[in-house]
Amino acid sequence: MRVPIFPLSLVLFPGQMLPLHIFEERYKQMLRRCLQEQIPFGIVLIKDGGRFGRSTPHSVGTLARILSVEEMQPGPCQVCGAAGPPGRDVYYHIACRGEDRFRITSLDRREAEYLVADVDLYPDEPAPPPALLMVGRRVSSLFDEYYREVVALMGGWQRSAQPGERTMMFDMATLRAGSARIGSETEGEERARTIVVPTLPEDPVQLANVIASELNVQPHVKQDLLETPSALARLQREAEILAEETPQIEERIRLHYRRRFSEFGRAN
Repeated sequence: MRVPIFPLSLVLFPGQMLPLHIFEERYKQMLRRCLQEQIPFGIVLIKDGGRFGRSTPHSVGTLARILSVEEMQPGPCQVCGAAGPPGRDVYYHIACRGEDRFRITSLDRREAEYLVADVDLYPDEPAPPPALLMVGRRVSSLFDEYYREVVALMGGWQRSAQPGERTMMFDMATLRAGSARIGSETEGEERARTIVVPTLPEDPVQLANVIASELNVQPHVKQDLLETPSALARLQREAEILAEETPQIEERIRLHYRRRFSEFGRAN
């Protein structure tokens, strides 16, 4: 199978949605090709180099199927509100969904302005259903606890996601900043900071991909999760990560309130 490759500084998992802004000319060409030929493109984490210019991707990625395309005029994005790219050219806001994992067998830098690769699909190795269900239940429980602590760290409230509603994910910089704001908002600001908790699927394979997508970890950790040979192995590693991350967040919350009470005592 031969597909265009889009190296990015993120990891896409099967079944997960991803919005993208396409403003480089080479990727506009890629977009037009995918639409004309009705083919997916491959999203792969950058291993060496940068997004702009020459880069080398990891060998395992995920096919992305384009679901919608909107041509955008220069200026802030009318879809997400983000600042548009510099310049006066039109750009594109696309929504895509992760499909199958693949492994790159060869890269071609000469066929087009963008990378093209020959790839083999990389399906999950089968695992015993009872083991998948057992580990899946444990990971769901750990993730619920983890997300509650994330919400507390951000100083917000949480509610369940409605069908089709996007959830809010945080990067590590946001989480670090959040600890300084716990308890500092007005009532109105707290309501505005309501955090939507993702709805977890019951299917263990889907669950493994949702959890991997939602975790607030470095891209190389997510790449390791993507490359794990089976959904069972992915769930087991996610359980380890959640068990490590949750106590760290709890400790940061305790330290924050300890400092607040100490400051309150000195003020009185």
